Amino acid sequence: MCLISQEHTCTSELQDVERVLQESLPSLCCCASDWPSVLSDFPQSLRNTQHCLIYLLHLLLLHGDRFLSDSAVFSAVLRFVSCVQDLPASVLSSVLYLLSVTQHAGPRLDTVSVSVLSKALSSCPLLFSRSLPLSVLSFIFMYPELSERFGAPALTGRLSEEEQEQELLELLHTHPAALLATLAVACDAESAASRSAVGVLQCFLRSADSSSISGTSDLCDQIRSALLNVLQRHTHTDGLSVLLNVSSVIHSSGQMEHTDFRLLYHAVSLLLGNVRLMELLEEVLSASSSSSSSLLCSSLLLLSSLTLLQHKHSAQVHRSVSVDLHQIIRRLAFSKRHTDTLLIKCSVRFVQVCLDVDASALLCVCDAALQRPLTSIDGALHPIGHSGATSLMTALSALMLMTQDLMVSAGLNCLRSLMGFLRRRSPETAQHMVCQPWMRFLLFSLLSCDQRLRPAALQLLTQLVCFSGGVSHWRTEVESVCEEIEKQGATNLTDDSTHTLRLMLTQCCALSPPDDLRMRMEAIQESLRHLPPSESSSRHMLRVGRVSVCLSDFTISTQDL
Repeated sequence: MCLISQEHTCTSELQDVERVLQESLPSLCCCASDWPSVLSDFPQSLRNTQHCLIYLLHLLLLHGDRFLSDSAVFSAVLRFVSCVQDLPASVLSSVLYLLSVTQHAGPRLDTVSVSVLSKALSSCPLLFSRSLPLSVLSFIFMYPELSERFGAPALTGRLSEEEQEQELLELLHTHPAALLATLAVACDAESAASRSAVGVLQCFLRSADSSSISGTSDLCDQIRSALLNVLQRHTHTDGLSVLLNVSSVIHSSGQMEHTDFRLLYHAVSLLLGNVRLMELLEEVLSASSSSSSSLLCSSLLLLSSLTLLQHKHSAQVHRSVSVDLHQIIRRLAFSKRHTDTLLIKCSVRFVQVCLDVDASALLCVCDAALQRPLTSIDGALHPIGHSGATSLMTALSALMLMTQDLMVSAGLNCLRSLMGFLRRRSPETAQHMVCQPWMRFLLFSLLSCDQRLRPAALQLLTQLVCFSGGVSHWRTEVESVCEEIEKQGATNLTDDSTHTLRLMLTQCCALSPPDDLRMRMEAIQESLRHLPPSESSSRHMLRVGRVSVCLSDFTISTQDL
């Protein structure tokens, strides 16, 4: 009983085991070689004797004693469980242990045996309230029928009682189906088991590369299905973070295909329904001077992503987030030198989203900086107003003159959104700003930088031509680009410049330029067609149509928050 109590902690079970041993052990006078035949007899009078033998065999193998060969134990126990129904939890626990440690000496269970064992496990849910040995868990995950029905309950018992992270990590690496079961436990509910499962999965994701999860397409299909199922139910925050981590790892292996957007839709709905998260985002952004830079970056990225996707899917919003957009624009215009580079990029991205969306059920943009009553131009350009648009244009121009490609790209993208916003709200204002002298100076600075055609310069020229509605105002600059290409040849351009030049020439030719200029541009287009396609050019084409919000953004943001 001292040895057995180390395996069974339930008081009522220990009492039942002690009663069986007291009744049957003194009368167990057969040789060990006869034990298999005792387990094969089925009269009710032998039931406690058989249970006694099961307990003894369990202790023997547990402590390294072999009275019988493993093959004899395996076949005898399998016959026993196939013919005896309604086994107590303590006996069934020992049966599972015996089968798991002697499985190597017998054949793999056939369908009938697995079905019999599955029926026995179904009749004893109490079994999974305890911490099962690792060998038993491995045995369950060897057979799909058992792992699908009992994998998660079996892990729940172990995760509820103790932390043996390293052993469970080995289980996840050895049996991919265990990953699905751990995922289900992590996302099931707020409990000690779910929190332990989250910790195990996080350790697994840190130690595994994408190939560990994405080794087979079948497993990826199962993981995708599991992710969708748990995201459609209520999921606590830690579980959601783990789900997105798993999604990100699979996504990095190229195995997610079109499932990303379905996963993302459910994740976004879950976050939008979290009123406390919306309150937290508002608190962080309103106290930006006292919040850490990394927290502000995460908040801005998360809110940008949620705003875009809420607008796209018209998802329900339970609470809006108040944001002082003018404060963010002032930071970009007047405090760049004292602001972290990544925070500038995240701020620009957020402003760009606000301009693209126009009106959002999620965002409540503060317009206190605008004078009352609103002038006609401020009303048309609400919520940034004319002064906000001018300040933002100045800030973006400064960004585009920086040497960091990340900042230049952010400035160009936001400028495109700003000009689109102005053209929708006040075409006259948009035309006025495009034709301002500082725009020509900015373009001249980019075109003359490093004595080479930078992609940023070509992108800016494309935007200016597009928003001006024609080439005439920018003919000198377009001719300068054509002259430069004719002089140095298209083969000397970088892949980025070649791709951007193609887009610029296509846009300019579509706007009915003068015949002589059109012919020059068509000649350059023809020379570009003879260039061999490059791998990086293909990546650019993919990037043009790619949604800018990815699962990894959400993963980082929710964890930091």
